[in-house]
Amino acid sequence: MRTTCAELVLPSPTPRPGGEQIRGVCAQFRDQYLKYPGISRGALAMAPTDLEILRVSEGMLAILLAGGVAPQSAA
Repeated sequence: MRTTCAELVLPSPTPRPGGEQIRGVCAQFRDQYLKYPGISRGALAMAPTDLEILRVSEGMLAILLAGGVAPQSAA
C-alpha cells in the first residue's frame, strides 16, 4: 500500500462544491487497485500508520473540509 499511496497526487484543497477533487483522488485509488489486484483487501486490514497513507488521509480530509463538509461527517 505504501507504493500506491506514494503515487497519488493530491490537489490543493479549494472551496469548490461538487466533490471534483475528492472524486479525482478516488479515481487514482481505483486505478491503483486495478494496477495491483488484491491490494484493496490489504488496505482494509492495516492501520494507517505509514507516512504516505497518513498524507493521503489528511489530504482527503482537507479537501472535504474545504468543500464545506462538516468535520464530523468528513472524518
